[in-house]
Amino acid sequence: MKTERTNFQDDWGSTCPHCGKKQIEHRTEYGPVDGVLYEHRIPCEPEKDKMRHETRRKVQAARVIVFIGWILVPLLILILGVASAFVGWIAFGFGLCKVAIEGVKLFGNPNKWIPGHKEKREREAKIKHYTYHCDRNPNGFARLRAENFRKQIEEDEGSNKASDATSNPAPSAAFSAHQG
Repeated sequence: MKTERTNFQDDWGSTCPHCGKKQIEHRTEYGPVDGVLYEHRIPCEPEKDKMRHETRRKVQAARVIVFIGWILVPLLILILGVASAFVGWIAFGFGLCKVAIEGVKLFGNPNKWIPGHKEKREREAKIKHYTYHCDRNPNGFARLRAENFRKQIEEDEGSNKASDATSNPAPSAAFSAHQG
């Protein structure tokens, strides 16, 4: 029977750096599934505490960012608006523009109100679609790119031949007859 490890690649006989016990004590098995036994390492309590602490720290950092962005910055704008009428009018105008744009997005069709909005969304959707398929099939994308380069070279050579033919035309039979 084949055995695969899911989240632990070290030696089971080594010592856990978090609790000091052997790693084998943190081992659990799952299976067999389709002839494969899966070994998984369960975190010990000190490791879980460190993970909880790290998550708590990330949540606190997010709270600080929200506090600064949603409370302190608007409060600063309000204080500056009260202190200086000019700054207040600029902040008020900026706020009205943002409200109007969001209102159009929420309650109206921005394609009617914002020039070029529909084309921009369509272009972004096409680019996203093409990128998705290029990422899924990089070999096919490479073949398509090579084919496009070949076609471009052929078109360039064809246009060069056509421009050479128009710049140095062969004498026509009527012109030659008129000369003689």
